[in-house]
Amino acid sequence: MSLRAAALMVALLLARPVPSLGQAALPHLIVNDVDVTRETTPEVQDGVLVLPAELVARAFGATAAWNAAAQTLTLTGVAGTVVRLAAGRTGAQVDGTARELPLPPVLRSGTLWVPAVAVLRALGAYVADGNDGQTRFALAQVTNVSWRPDGGGLAVRVSATGPVHVDAHLLHQPERLVVDLGGAVARLTLGAQDIGVAGVVRVRGGQFQLRPFITRIVFDLDHAMKFTVAARPGEIALALGEAAAVRPAPPAAAAQPAGTPAPHPPTAASPPIPVTATVPPATRAAPSGAAPSGASPAGTTSSAAPSVAAPSPTPADPSGTAPEPLALPPLPEFADRPGAFHVQTVAYDDQGHAGRITIQASQRVTYALHQFVYPDRLAIDITGGVYLARRHDIEVDSEAVRNIVISQFQLKPNLTRVLVHLNRKMPYSAAVADAGRTLVVTLGNPGRRLARGSAVIIDPGHGGVDGGAVGPSGLREADAALAISRLVRDALAGQGVPVAMTRTDDSTVPLEERPDLAQRNGGIVFVSIHANASRSAGAAGTETYYETPESQALARVVQSELAQALGEPDRGVRTADFYVLVNTPMPSVLVETAFITNPSEEAMLRDPATQRRIADAVARAIVKYLDAQRQPAAP
Repeated sequence: MSLRAAALMVALLLARPVPSLGQAALPHLIVNDVDVTRETTPEVQDGVLVLPAELVARAFGATAAWNAAAQTLTLTGVAGTVVRLAAGRTGAQVDGTARELPLPPVLRSGTLWVPAVAVLRALGAYVADGNDGQTRFALAQVTNVSWRPDGGGLAVRVSATGPVHVDAHLLHQPERLVVDLGGAVARLTLGAQDIGVAGVVRVRGGQFQLRPFITRIVFDLDHAMKFTVAARPGEIALALGEAAAVRPAPPAAAAQPAGTPAPHPPTAASPPIPVTATVPPATRAAPSGAAPSGASPAGTTSSAAPSVAAPSPTPADPSGTAPEPLALPPLPEFADRPGAFHVQTVAYDDQGHAGRITIQASQRVTYALHQFVYPDRLAIDITGGVYLARRHDIEVDSEAVRNIVISQFQLKPNLTRVLVHLNRKMPYSAAVADAGRTLVVTLGNPGRRLARGSAVIIDPGHGGVDGGAVGPSGLREADAALAISRLVRDALAGQGVPVAMTRTDDSTVPLEERPDLAQRNGGIVFVSIHANASRSAGAAGTETYYETPESQALARVVQSELAQALGEPDRGVRTADFYVLVNTPMPSVLVETAFITNPSEEAMLRDPATQRRIADAVARAIVKYLDAQRQPAAP
């Protein structure tokens, strides 16, 4: 390399901006699979990501209308939510209700820049943190599933707060229509509901998967049937049975209710989502998890359903209606060859304090256990097993166990699956007996109704893979929160107050599970313990957040006790739509005890004596609140 070329390269390298060691990488915000921070140059103010309002709204499928005279921007979400923002004011309106923003919107060169995450949440988005600490994902929330008879079929509407990706496909033996909504968080009170219309037996739905987020809605069918799907941001329309055979689902534009403004023109950030699929009755014999013949390619199959060899096809009915379901054919010869390993019997025994599943086989059992969530299930897989009956259901209907399904789950290689449908997550253990030919799986107390007394829920923030903020000397927020939470628990227990914790060690508890844990443990008060963080090392003090009016009194007493105990700046009580506050039905607060990014306050959070002072203050506040809420006994 010539001297001149080398000098030029050095000059270019020196001219290239290099972030300093203390400079944090710019965050990323993914909305509907689009990184909106790449569409412009993002700004971060006091730790808050600021972006153009119209860019953020459009990516989430919303429309924007600017009022130059009033200096206000009105955003209308796909679910009809109306958000009004005013330049220079932190006060916003969401469907007519006042809401505070962390920063005031700023008008620059005709563009209104806003705190992006707060605006997305106001439009109905669920915002999840990525694993890298720099990326956040704004996801639609699935809020409702409704249906009505339509001719000889069923018409279904699924509502969401933003755009979702739709994949619908049939599964067989038993017959089900599975609708997977990618990029969506379930906010359904659906559970399992009977329908009993046009061959659709029931519907159930919930959060099928996290990262990537998938909401799954399953329609149990009594026979295979045609279906069509049409989707637009915020709404998915399905037609099942004769409704699909007679009239295909309308295209996305036609599915729009009268009076609703037309959605934004298609852009890279908000594409329309047309999906159509028709499955003729003849495809009832298609392999489980495979795309039936005649269906639009689904692109994915159920992760929990390996392929099963197809039985003989059922001839199509020339009338176009689905045939009556037939008995399952016998297993093919290759599956039940001489010397095959047979799963002979499966029995369930409710023993009061424990439920026991006993599986007897013709040879030594090789097994694997898998837990699934949303809904909770325990799968017992018998490797190499042949189940001659092909499928058998055991109805249990206890407090914890709904039913058990035994099936020939896979061929080539053989696999028998015993799938336990749980009403809640259960501990379990497994042991073999009879020279390995009997497998006994014990579940923790599935048969007796649990005593569900009231309890104070203490939620140590973060944990496990999510360490939270980190102080200058390396203290993790998750560790400080756990230490303080344990002391709060002990202080309350010493006064006879029942306490449950969302985690008791440095384990990973997904954010979505914490409100559920609170409800399962009979929570009457929910207190989440955190440490604050700021880009400014001088930021200091204590603050307490709440979201609902019912939680304000609890927030005030916690903040008062904690500020007095620490003597640090009292930053007051604030509202915020943090996930654990929005989704916990009892009075709930989130306590930012001190700034872990402030060297002196980090030292306080590390000091056992200060941890005790914080814990005692929180415990005193909880007891004061409970005493104030306690009603006098009836005469």
